[in-house]
Amino acid sequence: MRLRAVMDMQTATSFVKDWLAADLRAYASLRDELGVALAPTQKTARRPIIKDTAEEATPQTEIKSSARGSSGLRLSEAGRDFVLEVARSGQVKLKRLQNYETAAAAFASWLGEDRDLAEITSSHAGQFKTALTHYPARGSVRPDYRNLDFKARIALAQARKEMDTLDPTSINNKYLGPIRAMFEHYRKSGYGDALPTNPFDGIAAKRSRKTSRDQRRRDFTVPELQRLFDQPLFVGSATTSQVGLYQFGDQRVSDWRYWVPLLCLFSGLRLNEACGLAVADFKREDGIDYFLIRDALEGQSIKSDNAWRRVPVHAVLIDLGLLQFVEQKRRNEAQRLFEELEQDVFGYFSTAPSKFLNRIVARIADPDPLRPGKLTFHSTRHTVVGRMRSADVRIDVAKEIVGHEEGDTHAGYGGVDIATLKRAVDQIGYKGLDLSRIRLPDIAKS
Repeated sequence: MRLRAVMDMQTATSFVKDWLAADLRAYASLRDELGVALAPTQKTARRPIIKDTAEEATPQTEIKSSARGSSGLRLSEAGRDFVLEVARSGQVKLKRLQNYETAAAAFASWLGEDRDLAEITSSHAGQFKTALTHYPARGSVRPDYRNLDFKARIALAQARKEMDTLDPTSINNKYLGPIRAMFEHYRKSGYGDALPTNPFDGIAAKRSRKTSRDQRRRDFTVPELQRLFDQPLFVGSATTSQVGLYQFGDQRVSDWRYWVPLLCLFSGLRLNEACGLAVADFKREDGIDYFLIRDALEGQSIKSDNAWRRVPVHAVLIDLGLLQFVEQKRRNEAQRLFEELEQDVFGYFSTAPSKFLNRIVARIADPDPLRPGKLTFHSTRHTVVGRMRSADVRIDVAKEIVGHEEGDTHAGYGGVDIATLKRAVDQIGYKGLDLSRIRLPDIAKS
């Protein structure tokens, strides 16, 4: 089973709870059938058993600890309990929750058996890390690998001397980190005697000190931006969808496809922040219009506490009619600015826009051997930071605008007033970029 439809955190937690409870019951049934017996001298430890809400409550069962040096927790059981506990906390996003689930399943598949946690050593952790360096990138979807289990994918990739494998960041964040967190959770939850150390401590894929320039995101050039805004999407297309969207005509697109690229290029927003904006996020203070980046409404998501911020509306966005667009939505009693966008199973509004906008970027990218690097839609954020740096915007003000963390204690005191933020935002400019053709007639008349 997998998380399916759009759901709030309470529903998702209930879904995960029921799902894991069913797995635990199946595991307990299998254990009883196999007749797992414990020595009479062993001590017992009480652990709550998860009950299906559809069943009547039953007395707690005792899960006995096995011989000295054993935790009494098998990897599969520990993984399921840990994921459930993380889900209950409500402090981890669903997408991160899937990483925990995937990491535990991958490690169990690689081990080839359901071991007791206390039997897992740092040697296992180190060998697993080495195996992950051979795992094919996107192995679950690539035709040659997707029908194989985890271990078989690694074997095939090694045999083929696969070059497109997991990068160190993915290995550390999506696999080793979650398993390390699981062991640490149980070490601090009454299993310290059986788990005196965390076998995954210090185990990490080494990042290259010198990142390939070709793999780094680069900034947009002004000619590339001009090609972007000369697309039919912005100046007039044959239709507002399908193939006609890429052919010139008299139809004007005025939804998220028009406004999100502009918001990101003149504000430095992350894509999901722009896609999740609400009408109520637009406010005015001391005569300055701004919008809030926050997670107050369902579906809104920010990366960290520092991502909560006020961003003044850029002069270019005001000139193009963004505030009139917002007011139209307000008069129509819309809650979200882009109500046509739907959440994915993890609660993000940006999944479909990311695919669409990256296809547009691929159309206008102009590779230059003197300017190596990858150009993706997220490069808009890199470009904004670079433009503010070139305009000598103070680094603390720039970080406040884009929602980056400050690195010292001094930075945590005080804030930046809205007028200073406004002056900095308006410094984001692209000399020579002509946007005169993209103005929306309906907005201009309102």
